[in-house]
Parts: sequence; structure tokens; C-alpha cells
Amino acid sequence: MNVASIIEGVTTIFLTWKYWSILIILIGNIDEALYPLASQFPQYMGWYPNFILCINYIPHLIIVIAIAHMFMDNSVFMRISNP
Repeated sequence: MNVASIIEGVTTIFLTWKYWSILIILIGNIDEALYPLASQFPQYMGWYPNFILCINYIPHLIIVIAIAHMFMDNSVFMRISNP
């Protein structure tokens, strides 16, 4: 574990959190704008909970991958990509 991989992982986690927050704000604004329209046709909103669930899982997956990458030796990735 070297300092460069730790810095890269922490930077990845920070940027993931930052852009996920922006994405949630945008989705919230779109949801607020479309709520009057969606309330008239609730049968077409079955996809919405699944969409929000996926949006909320993406940053967690990126953070787990970044933490795993911080603690793994970079040579592991080189051996996988160049057998």
C-alpha cells in the first residue's frame, strides 16, 4: 500500500460523493417538476423506485471499489490484464 494509491482512493471517494450529491439535487428538482404530471398517471410510475434505488447504489459501489483498490497492490491489476 503506497501513498499514491491512498490519495487516489480518497480523491475518488470525494469526487463520487460530490457528483452523487449534484445528481441527487438534479433528480430531486426533476421529480418536483414532474410530480403534478406523474400524480395524474400513477400507473406509469412503477419504474421510479427502482431507478432511485440504482442511483443510490452506484456511489456505494464506486466507494467500495476505490477502497479495495487502495489496499490492493497495483501489480495484481497488471497480472490480470497481462497474463
